[in-house]
Amino acid sequence: MALARTILKPGQLVLADEPTGALDEKHANATFQLIKSLCDNYGETVIIVTHNLDLAKQTDRIIELNY
Repeated sequence: MALARTILKPGQLVLADEPTGALDEKHANATFQLIKSLCDNYGETVIIVTHNLDLAKQTDRIIELNY
């Protein structure tokens, strides 16, 4: 639902905490492609928190937090 609101009312910054965490691989990839299109088509800045390294590698920048 939050992703739909983001698409319908774009802003300049989207914060996404594990947006694909509860999805299977097919739907996670589709959701991630949708998020990427926000950046490409609307100039959005998207900050994603994820444990999925495969998705993280598809981004422009990775900032890794170690604790």
